Amino acid sequence: MSKGLVVDRELLFEFLIIAPEEIADEHLNEVDKVISIVLNKYHSSQYQFFEECRAQIMITILERRERFDPKYDAYNYIFTIARNESGNYIKKLTKEASLDETSTQVEDKGSLELEYDPMSPLKPYVAYLAGYADYNYIRISRESAVDLLVYLKSHDPTMKLSKREFTQREAQAMFYLLKKYLN
Repeated sequence: MSKGLVVDRELLFEFLIIAPEEIADEHLNEVDKVISIVLNKYHSSQYQFFEECRAQIMITILERRERFDPKYDAYNYIFTIARNESGNYIKKLTKEASLDETSTQVEDKGSLELEYDPMSPLKPYVAYLAGYADYNYIRISRESAVDLLVYLKSHDPTMKLSKREFTQREAQAMFYLLKKYLN
């Protein structure tokens, strides 16, 4: 546990087994102590997300009170929920923050057109993509290859794209793909 922070395990146990209307501030304060321990132990570098995360963890703990089995330790139950929920929530928040930074950086450069249509460069290949034309081998340009990858990725989420430096056109295509999946 954190130095100077003492958790009353009996109050935690009470919190999990009493009726919702009987929950008092002292119970919530003990749960909050456990949340603080988890956040400081596992996520101290992401302190800017603590308040948002703390609220989400508390909601989750309140929702999962009914699942508690009194045979087990209340502290461990709450600690585990807090650890798992904080990890998931902070991962989500840092991912969103990173995507926001990336989109802001790209938009600030003024080089991104949001009205990108991935199908327009693929018009010569539509018959092949739809299966109407037979082919064994087709030579396509690099630009069309990028658009084709975006098209395939948007229709097959299991397809993986490799990391490397992107040209402006590739960055536009990738940004379009990210926007599509985030909305």
